[in-house]
Amino acid sequence: MIKFCCEHCGHKIGAPDDYAGKKARCSKCKQPVKIPAESQEIKTGDSDMIKFRCEKCNQKIAVKAIHAGKRVKCNKCQNICVIKASRPATQSESATRSSTQKAVSDNMLNFDSEDLSALAAGQTVEIERPKPKPEQEKIDDAQRTQNLKTKTPKQRMLPWPIDILLYPTSIAGLLNIVLVVVCNFVLGFFFCMGALLQLLISFYIIWYCCECIRDSASGGLRAPDAFSGGLDIWEEAFQYLKVMATCILFISPVIIYVFYYCVFTETKPNNVIVISLLGYSAAFFPMALLAMVLFDSLSALNPWLLVRSIISTFPQYVGLVILLYGLGIIYYFVVFAAAMGSAAASAASPVPGSEIMGAIGFHLVEQAASLWLTLVLCHLLGRFYYKYEEKLYWEV
Repeated sequence: MIKFCCEHCGHKIGAPDDYAGKKARCSKCKQPVKIPAESQEIKTGDSDMIKFRCEKCNQKIAVKAIHAGKRVKCNKCQNICVIKASRPATQSESATRSSTQKAVSDNMLNFDSEDLSALAAGQTVEIERPKPKPEQEKIDDAQRTQNLKTKTPKQRMLPWPIDILLYPTSIAGLLNIVLVVVCNFVLGFFFCMGALLQLLISFYIIWYCCECIRDSASGGLRAPDAFSGGLDIWEEAFQYLKVMATCILFISPVIIYVFYYCVFTETKPNNVIVISLLGYSAAFFPMALLAMVLFDSLSALNPWLLVRSIISTFPQYVGLVILLYGLGIIYYFVVFAAAMGSAAASAASPVPGSEIMGAIGFHLVEQAASLWLTLVLCHLLGRFYYKYEEKLYWEV
């Protein structure tokens, strides 16, 4: 087992030895970290780490000293805290600290003029707090719980059934939809080079959908900006392969049975087998895809992890599955009706070439609508994790 600390938030992480050199995501701050080749010594000295508490929920936070002056998000209440630079204590401050610790009572901290001036200058003054009594610990825990309940996350502007359908309406979401549709249309006129570029676009679409799931899992309500963190073609390719592996494991069995096995053997599909395979895909694929994106590792496909996660959130997960597949079925009914109407209108039009123009226009609109629905479904997956993270209890 390789043990090391997250370089962003200082959270202790453990990973199997065969994952050395690979990338993972910290279970607390969700930032990508690289697993070292061997365990690292976890240093907690004042010169290496800055320790402080969140102003809202009193949660302990520890970060590396190199991040002094930056902002960090509390993992409990999501409050943004500024990391204040610490400085070595002088002899006079050490003496002051000793006298102050002696003067501290149950819940009161006494500061002298030097400490107050240091605090006013934005510097960190380290004063050891007295250990609270058991009764006080219970009160503090109750207060923290109340603070978490009363925190104000991002609020939806409209009722949720309507608001979730507007998830791609951010500038980044609309820009990505238009960009992908236009690029696919233009590349359709090229052959070999167009096919290669369309594969790269597929890498990008899968990667952006995964970013939407991660952003929604942290509380986002609109499609995120994909270009703020830069683009890495290799990261997109590996993300694409992991998602394809998930699809192959949970969706391909029914396709292989119906379209290959039954055709090759010239037998009629068995309804019981088809329904069982469809149920297997419908039940496990959403949870497997969510775990794959958040874990960013094939270890997310552990059957025990998926079964345990589904059982722990069974009523909520059933509602999620019904909503996901319900939206997909409604979408395809609408597309079928629109295709029939478009074909009839083009055939009845006396304008030459109207059928071709109508087919091209319908294809562009249908592709944009497909991307729109895909982003909405990714948002629903991420929000499921955001609301029921404690029940899932996932770790890296």
